Amino acid sequence: MTTALPVDAPPRCQLRAFHINGAYAPIDALQIVHTARSFPPHFFETCTISVVESGTSRLSTKQGSWLATPGSVIVLAPGELHTAEVVSEEPYGYRSAYLTPDVACDVLLGRGGDNAGAVLAAHRAVLPPSAAGMAFRAAHRELATDPASTDAEARLIQSMRTLVRDAATGSGASVTAADSALVADAQAFLGEHIATRVSLRDVAAQFGISPFRLIRVFGRVTGLSPYAWLVLLRVNQARRLLEAGAPVSDATYRCGFSDQSHLTRTFRRTFGVPPGQYARAARGSSGATRWTDPWRAPSAVGVFAR
Repeated sequence: MTTALPVDAPPRCQLRAFHINGAYAPIDALQIVHTARSFPPHFFETCTISVVESGTSRLSTKQGSWLATPGSVIVLAPGELHTAEVVSEEPYGYRSAYLTPDVACDVLLGRGGDNAGAVLAAHRAVLPPSAAGMAFRAAHRELATDPASTDAEARLIQSMRTLVRDAATGSGASVTAADSALVADAQAFLGEHIATRVSLRDVAAQFGISPFRLIRVFGRVTGLSPYAWLVLLRVNQARRLLEAGAPVSDATYRCGFSDQSHLTRTFRRTFGVPPGQYARAARGSSGATRWTDPWRAPSAVGVFAR
């Protein structure tokens, strides 16, 4: 029996992280169970594949909106903006694997040198339960206890190849090449100024356009304003620094946040867990994984038992 979520209960989260750096490709992996109800628009800089273990969420991208139920697989391209809302009473749990864009193109798509975001520009973000999804979950569970297992790594890679292929639906581009190029250049400029104050006028001036045109084109291509995109760049950079062992205070100022509470609010709203708890999980990812707090760990089927 699953544990229902009181509507007014504060969000809780358990997670464990581990890193796979075996024979095929470096992969970051995560298992998480949380009680957060919704996540605002955000993106990951990686190709992200997840299998839902408990609960149900509604995930939305520019391509559409889907329900992700237990057994469903979520496939997100690098930089793909999405929102998620938990619509079930029980805690929402899933297992994820994160591959850098170049690794995703080379290992999963067989298209080394291509841009994974472009290759997966249009796809179905949520797939129904399948044999490939079950294989992904099984291999992920094995790697959580033995990250050095080359057999499990091979099965994980093969399942992800199948899932990415199943998710692809074609290019479906709805913006012009010129707009895409402009936004890509603006994103690169923002990426170079994560830790500094930069105004909308500064960004627009780099490309000889008005701030109003920049907002309009940027929003048409990404669904976000340039500033909102910069905040997400900053929180993703903070996540990488925490994974590398940086203190939360260091990540705060190296990523341009005004203070630690600003980072904490943004990090928790984006990833569903405060940065300190995420950092503790990341620090333990080199060996056997463990839950970051004693809040009733999931059962073998990924839900909370009474």
